[in-house]
Formats: sequence, C-alpha cells, structure tokens
Amino acid sequence: MQMILFVLLGLLSLWLEAKPNQDIPPIKKEVYTHFKLKNFTLSSAQGRKYKIFLAIPSTPPPKEGYSVLYMLDGNKQFPMLLNLYTPISSPPLIVAIGYLGHLGYDIPARTHDYTPKAKGKQYAQGGGAEEFYHFIENKLKPTITSHYPINTNKQALFGHSFGGLFVLYTLFTHPKAFNDYIAASPSLWWGDGVIIPTHKPFIKSLPHSLTITLGELENKPSKAPFNAYTLTQELRKQGVNAAFISFPHQTHGSSIAAALKTALKVIASP
Repeated sequence: MQMILFVLLGLLSLWLEAKPNQDIPPIKKEVYTHFKLKNFTLSSAQGRKYKIFLAIPSTPPPKEGYSVLYMLDGNKQFPMLLNLYTPISSPPLIVAIGYLGHLGYDIPARTHDYTPKAKGKQYAQGGGAEEFYHFIENKLKPTITSHYPINTNKQALFGHSFGGLFVLYTLFTHPKAFNDYIAASPSLWWGDGVIIPTHKPFIKSLPHSLTITLGELENKPSKAPFNAYTLTQELRKQGVNAAFISFPHQTHGSSIAAALKTALKVIASP
C-alpha cells in the first residue's frame, strides 16, 4: 500500500510539472508598505519580449547599494514571493522576469528560454538558455543598475523547475554572473543530464553560495548522471559552498513556496 502511494505521488508530481497552476495570486496590501512596485517591457537582441516586475524597497539603500534578487517565472512567482516576505533591516531589490499575457506560466516561452540545447526531437522546443542569459546580462542588468544603486557583490538568481535548470546552467557556464544561486527542483532530466559539465571541476570560478532545493515527494528515476542531492554532494567535493534542502511532504508544485522563502533567506544572509 505504501509503495502504491509513493507511485501515485510520483505521478502527481510529473503531472504538476507539466500542468502548473496558472492562477496568479493577488498581492497582499501590506506588501505595499515595504515595496514600491513597478513593471515594464524589455526586449532581447532576438526580439523576444519580457515583462519585468520590480519591487523597490521603501527604505533608502545602504551605502553599498541594494542587494538584488533576480527571479524567473515572474508572472506567478513574483506575487507569491512578495506575499511571503517578512520585513528585514536591509530589504533587497527584487527583479522578476516574466512574459506578456495574463497566465501564471507561459509554457512554450519558458521551455525555450530556460533550457540548454539537447539532442532529440523531444527537446526541440528548448535550447534558448544562452540567448536568455545574454538578455539578463547585457540588457536587464544594465537597465537595473542605471536606475538603482546596486551592490554588485550581492546579486542572486532564483528559478524553479526549468527555472532551476537555468540557474544551474548559468552557474556552470557563467559562474561570475551572480554571487548566490538558488536552484529549486531543477529539471536535471532535460537532455538526459546535458546540463552537467564534462570536465572537472564543474565550476571554474566559485560562487558565494549555491542552494539546491527539492520537494521530498518529487524524486523520480532519471537517466541523468546526477539527481539534486548527489549533484550537491559532488559540488561540495569540488569546493563549492553548496547546500541541499529537502522540503518534507512537498511535491514539485507545492514546494515552490518553501523554495521562495529559502531564496529570501539567501539574499538576506551576509
């Protein structure tokens, strides 16, 4: 009976990954006490349009500038994160990347943007991760730094699922882009683990920190050479300040809130 339950939970996790909840939660009134909210549209060099959501702290920036939390899936997870925020002495500037439209997740767009190139027809809709990285690095970051005082030594990147995969892609290919990386439930199965570097060490320039999170109930078999836990262990062996967090009784979808709380803790830490 217990085995059947775990199988059913695993199938539920797969379904949630393919069919995420598209409802966008309303932002709580108290959020506006702590942040001024803005949004604007920004285009990539390839002409792809993104809706950028900003939460600017109501308090003046510290002398070194605001720490910055960059996050993906902004349409849905930006309001989720703001509703989970608890006041701290030096709140971060929050920059969330989303898409035009009114759905929580733009499935085709995020599949293209958040995934690296991989062989096989089943991966043909992905492969835009490098272009998306350049959009963040060469278009979005300069836009933010030109308008707000930024602490360039305290910038973090958060993403969940395919977003978590993109966080790891950025870490492995452009490790100096951010100081802290939070990869929540990364889709390591993509391309049978194509994200994993073929050389060691995996990362040529060590970040300040890496946090990988996973819902306890979402573990499932994969052809990838590593799962979230074993990848964390391997990176620790290679000298990375890496932490693995498993959220008890949580699935792929239900673990998002806990992962967002973790991201807030990471950006608030020294």
